[in-house]
Amino acid sequence: MANAKIEIYRMGDVIFNQGDNGDKMYEINHGLIGIYVNYGTENEKCLVELGEGKFFGEMAMIEDMPRSATAVAFQETELTVITQPEFVGYIADHSDVAVSIMTQLSGRLRALTNDYMDVCKTMSEIVAEGMTAKKPSLWEKMKKYAEDYDRLSNDAFVKSGYDAYYMMDHFSMYY
Repeated sequence: MANAKIEIYRMGDVIFNQGDNGDKMYEINHGLIGIYVNYGTENEKCLVELGEGKFFGEMAMIEDMPRSATAVAFQETELTVITQPEFVGYIADHSDVAVSIMTQLSGRLRALTNDYMDVCKTMSEIVAEGMTAKKPSLWEKMKKYAEDYDRLSNDAFVKSGYDAYYMMDHFSMYY
């Protein structure tokens, strides 16, 4: 983009806050960014660190929703800013960017799914051990996650078995 806007951030600078309007996304030219939920609170959690060539801020811009997290520069960082009106043209001129964004989003979704499944597995183990709950509402949530895990892991097992059967059946047609 010939008229691309470049922004420079120092270490510790907040690029945007969770809840802000999401009308632009960023490409990291050089530097390092941390993406946080609950930034600046006791429940703060860094979800991911992103470096050169990565994009962030695209979810809120694409969905036209408030920011789901806060972005903070971990070091001096140079960013290319892509606004909502420029986005479609930018993607048309840089089809590799569309693939990169989809790859990054897919990776984030896969990591969150794995985290979710770990939590559900832990809850399932706790429920199976017969732990009694001090807070009934927490116990109900734990049972729900355990049931979700059991259902999802069973579905995955059945699907993987089906896929294996299909592959073997398909393979045997040729040999």
